[in-house]
Amino acid sequence: MQKQMTKKEASFDSLLKVNQTLQKYKEMVAGNENSDLIITLSKSVKAEKEKNKQLTDSLQILKTELMKQKGAKATPPVEKKEPQKVNTEFTLPKEN
Repeated sequence: MQKQMTKKEASFDSLLKVNQTLQKYKEMVAGNENSDLIITLSKSVKAEKEKNKQLTDSLQILKTELMKQKGAKATPPVEKKEPQKVNTEFTLPKEN
């Protein structure tokens, strides 16, 4: 029971920290009637950029394989250390 309470308190504390971080962005768009739309579009753009990167990497690999099958000298694919995990956590851009 004590472990569960400790775990829940830690989770709550981390949520408070995230909330404080996001509060300044909420204040930036507070007067804007489209603030929810701005946040939603920011999330969408980030997700699309990640998908685009994955598709670009896949395309390069497929081009390389096609060139190998044709017998021509292929350009080596861009090295990938690990497959990228899609991060669904929303982060806002840093302030200047």
